Amino acid sequence: MKIKIEKSLLKNILEKVQSLTNNKTSFPITKNIIIEAKENNCISFLATNLISSFYAVKETEVQKKGKIALNALKLFEIVKFYPDTHIEIEEIDDQWIKIGQNDVIYNIVGVIPDDFPDVMEEYKIDENYEYIEIDGNEIKKGLSIANLSNYEEHDSKPFITGFYLGFIKDNEKNISRMYSTNRASLTKYDIYMENDILEKFSNQNIVIPKNIIQSLNAIITDSKIKLTFTEKNLIIKQDHEYFCTSLYENKFPDCNAIFNTENFNLIKLNKTEFTDILKRMSIIVEDKNPIVFFKFSDNNLLINTSNHEIGESKEESKIDYQGEEIKTSFNPKIILKFIKYIEEENLLFYIKDNKSNCIIKGMEDNNYTFTLMPMVM
Repeated sequence: MKIKIEKSLLKNILEKVQSLTNNKTSFPITKNIIIEAKENNCISFLATNLISSFYAVKETEVQKKGKIALNALKLFEIVKFYPDTHIEIEEIDDQWIKIGQNDVIYNIVGVIPDDFPDVMEEYKIDENYEYIEIDGNEIKKGLSIANLSNYEEHDSKPFITGFYLGFIKDNEKNISRMYSTNRASLTKYDIYMENDILEKFSNQNIVIPKNIIQSLNAIITDSKIKLTFTEKNLIIKQDHEYFCTSLYENKFPDCNAIFNTENFNLIKLNKTEFTDILKRMSIIVEDKNPIVFFKFSDNNLLINTSNHEIGESKEESKIDYQGEEIKTSFNPKIILKFIKYIEEENLLFYIKDNKSNCIIKGMEDNNYTFTLMPMVM
């Protein structure tokens, strides 16, 4: 095999596969990337961790056909610091690969590409699949929000270690909806879509492992992507690049009722002021039990916390609330983590009573909502 390829193109591909190939594994060959030079100046790349796979087809100068397998991390580091705009890659002997030309040359030993697991048949990437188009930037934001609901190592339920992705029609609007949860919080993120939802996608209950979120965020770079599902896999397509991952077979619980604010008290908060208060409280809270106490009364919020090693803090703030007094407690660091993604200044804070969960969203933006259980007082 012998090719000449743009450094920027190769670097971009290698950046996208690092989260797949750098994982701890009992199958060391998956730390490599397969590069195959084909006819018509066509080259393909393949990387996998046996749960998820990346496959791409690009155009470049092919001087000799062939297939090689190289350590993806070492190849990325070579390409990252390579001084020229184009790089030559040539197999000079069995598994010995020459990278570079002129004054900068590496001779790297590869592995036998035929020993690489055959994942292409399993994922069955097919141009004829029905795809649905979705905003790439919006799906990346949704993935980041889904990743906020971290889970413990001992959690085994798929709906906790995974997140929900579905497609619904609500009030004549086409929506891609994402849910993510742990034992104390639940997030909902809606992406409003321009195209009608195909029958195949309507009301699907798809559960995707959270541990692929990092890979997805690295791979999705286009403003528009296409995605589809097979019986067992999610497939994302952009610019002749494909990302495929296994899905959980279990269903995600119906979460719609959890976000019903009927009979809840409504409190209006200024995001900047509320954020600043929580940050000040976070200085004092205990690391192992980061609890802050809230007391909501007529147009007033009293917040306090204590730490037996440091001291205590108390703060009052004027708010927009008329209702019965409510005393509750939450982890301020978790609230800060969630409200970071609300992109407006006015917050709606819903709470029913002293023991209920809170529901928080922006005043105008209905795309993103989260709910949080109180801490034990």
